Amino acid sequence: MFTDSNVAPEGLTVLENSYGYDGQFYYRLALDPFTTKKTDFGIVIDNPPYRNQRILYPLFTWILSTGNSYYVPIVMIGVNVAFLCLIAYATGQYIQGVGSHVIFGLAVVLYPGFLFSVSRNLTEIVEVSLIILSLQLLTKRYYLFSALAATAAILAKETALLWILSVLIVGIYKQITSGTFRWSNYFFIPLAVYIGWQAFLGMIWGEIPLLSASGNNIGLPFSGILKLVIEVISLDTYLKQLWFVYSCFLLAIAIATTVLVIKNKYFNHESLSWLFYLMLCISLTESVWVEDTAFLRATTEFVVLAVLLLIRMKSKVAVPLTIGVTLLWFYWYTTRGF
Repeated sequence: MFTDSNVAPEGLTVLENSYGYDGQFYYRLALDPFTTKKTDFGIVIDNPPYRNQRILYPLFTWILSTGNSYYVPIVMIGVNVAFLCLIAYATGQYIQGVGSHVIFGLAVVLYPGFLFSVSRNLTEIVEVSLIILSLQLLTKRYYLFSALAATAAILAKETALLWILSVLIVGIYKQITSGTFRWSNYFFIPLAVYIGWQAFLGMIWGEIPLLSASGNNIGLPFSGILKLVIEVISLDTYLKQLWFVYSCFLLAIAIATTVLVIKNKYFNHESLSWLFYLMLCISLTESVWVEDTAFLRATTEFVVLAVLLLIRMKSKVAVPLTIGVTLLWFYWYTTRGF
């Protein structure tokens, strides 16, 4: 629908009668990340300002491929795999830093949604890797470097804004109550970059990306989830059973994390950001809560931060959670591959 196979770069496979997926737009940006054209290389960007705000992933691909369309597809996969390695490293460092065994990091690294992001050339892996790196650097009190990692994350995907705001809110609160300079002030850097990038793209495309949200992804709380529950409750097909399993997995994580945070009265940037991402998830419409892999992609930040919270607070569910995620990953990979 968005790609003309007769005009598209040589080597790009275009399936007939296929609507395509978001990765086609990041492929297009990887050919020319500084484009001002909605249509080029035989590819139409459905919402240019919205897609262009997620510049980091296609920009890395463009640099590493030297703009050569022949190499772009494989480099896109390579970039995501490289940032998966960053997720493994930063997660391991964070978990060891809070006194837990690094093996629990498998519950993050093997999150099934990452397989979907790699297979569709999506931006979640780059964004989440930088959020975890920012968290890990914050834990080690490398405040400026943590803020710079968050700055990169916001250029990978705009939902990193919730992580940045959580750090600022908690930091400002502590600054007011203690009356001293707080490290969170460094996080005005990514906020300023985000505002500047939004304004720049607004001038280029004539519309601010934040106001050009693609589709109707945000709606009344629980409306999308309830729609999915009603659809799968019969469990009369394999796909519905699969949706049910994944939904139960997400629900179990939400309940376990909520109980532990309330019980321990754990209020900081980690728990607040997790709450923000939880609120985002329950506000997603049926256009997101419609396919197992799609909603696993949309819940990436929520799951990753929940897992890290459970590990940090030494939750008893850490072991079964790690085993469960590992089994889900192998099941997804063996039945659906990439």
